[in-house]
Amino acid sequence: MVDVARRAGVATVTVSRVLHEADKVAPATRARVEAAIAELGYLPNLVARSLVAARTGMVAALIPTIDNSLHAEMIQGMDERCAAAGLHLLIGCTAFSLEVEERMLRAFLSRQPEAVYLTGSNHSPATRTMLKASRVPVVEVASLPELPIDMVAGYSSFHAAGTVLRHLIERGYRRIGYVHSPIGVNDRLVERHRAYLETLAAAGLETPEAWRFESELGMAGGGRALARLRQQAPELDAVFCSTDVLAVGVLLECLRQGISVPGELAVAGFDDLPIAAEIVPALTTVRIPRRRMGEVAAGLILRRLGGEAVAEPVVDLGFELQVRASA
Repeated sequence: MVDVARRAGVATVTVSRVLHEADKVAPATRARVEAAIAELGYLPNLVARSLVAARTGMVAALIPTIDNSLHAEMIQGMDERCAAAGLHLLIGCTAFSLEVEERMLRAFLSRQPEAVYLTGSNHSPATRTMLKASRVPVVEVASLPELPIDMVAGYSSFHAAGTVLRHLIERGYRRIGYVHSPIGVNDRLVERHRAYLETLAAAGLETPEAWRFESELGMAGGGRALARLRQQAPELDAVFCSTDVLAVGVLLECLRQGISVPGELAVAGFDDLPIAAEIVPALTTVRIPRRRMGEVAAGLILRRLGGEAVAEPVVDLGFELQVRASA
């Protein structure tokens, strides 16, 4: 800062003011300081500043993966709201692992974030203990846990999946298969799986193991899953997929095999990703308010950081059935 001040011919306090309260500095002086900053490549020491102000301006966000636009859109909504308030996201991918999430959270908390964003509600005991001890605002996104850590912006995967399945049943489908990615510790997939079993059972329909197939996440995985299902359960008249990514793979495999959709086989997905409305036939699915979840999560955090009491810390953002040509 001394070098910048010397180059611009001003006091160091003027450099500080340009960095933090630029509107209070005369335009000509500000221009000289900004030119000096650019010439010298000066970057303020944010670590030192955070020690003085007791604020880091960071929000730690832990998501399972950035490969899926589902999480990308949630983070986009979160980032836009946070950036407008002068906060920046520190993003880490947990790869759907509680151990990785715990390790990553430990590293992030050591950097003193002002809040934490978590995906889902399934966390290790150590993660919960660390978050409680940190006393920072925490928001869990994409689920509706019975015992939230702090705040929640989510929806019910169980009810959303049940809605899609009841639509298939109302359309007259009785032999409904299920394609899903590895469940592991993913609480959203646990709820969708439970919805498949319980919704069909409530309708008096079968759910034999041969009608269910676990596949790696991806369009190729959906295609391979359908090929296997057609071999082991050719009687199926519909397939529900735990995500649109798999459902699109199923539709493409139907095209390759000459299977009429929905004439021979109805297909339904989950998430309403952008491709769902564009593929032919367009995919029946359930729309999740992805970007809105991120925005609401950021709003909850900002209210808490602003000293506001959040009377309703659990926000159910719901879902919407999208009936299209595939089912």
